[in-house]
Amino acid sequence: MTGASKSIAKALCWGAGLCLAGLLVSGGADLPDAVGIAFALGMIAFILGGYAFAVGYAVYLRIDRRRYLRRRPLSDEEFAAQLPDPEQIDPQVLRKVRELVAKRFRRVGGDRFYPGDRLDEDLHLWDSAPFAAEDFEMDLDEQFGCGDKEIAPEKKCVDTFGELVVFTSRAWRKKTSETLPKGEGSPAKT
Repeated sequence: MTGASKSIAKALCWGAGLCLAGLLVSGGADLPDAVGIAFALGMIAFILGGYAFAVGYAVYLRIDRRRYLRRRPLSDEEFAAQLPDPEQIDPQVLRKVRELVAKRFRRVGGDRFYPGDRLDEDLHLWDSAPFAAEDFEMDLDEQFGCGDKEIAPEKKCVDTFGELVVFTSRAWRKKTSETLPKGEGSPAKT
């Protein structure tokens, strides 16, 4: 069982226990009153359990993120060297994507993301900074053409930050090859 599963199981046990305690405490009351008391105590237990779970998850995320805040930031060259095929990455795209990440996710250490960091499991981007993640996706779509209908299905296969950079570079290459003469184009400067 994972930590979350154990917490949910504990909350259910406490809720059931308080329901039973409500029935036992209401000893002389008639059945409808006893059921009402048990139900009320059970609902209080479930609400408190849910609140404790939410607080525990927030603390877990904060502790997990501190690990990333302590890492040293990589230069663009070091970052590219950790990618499987650094030659296929446009250096301008790499620089711009890393600048966007550092800007949008500064509270969660965006400048310290490594290529092997998984977006959901390690970085918890959608849990930690949902609005910043939404803005970041819109920036990628707007500046690099990552929202293009032809390339969008590939985006679902992106799991790590390095894969995101490779995908963005590929989308930019596709966008510029369709709109500009060969050899021209670099990411929009903002």
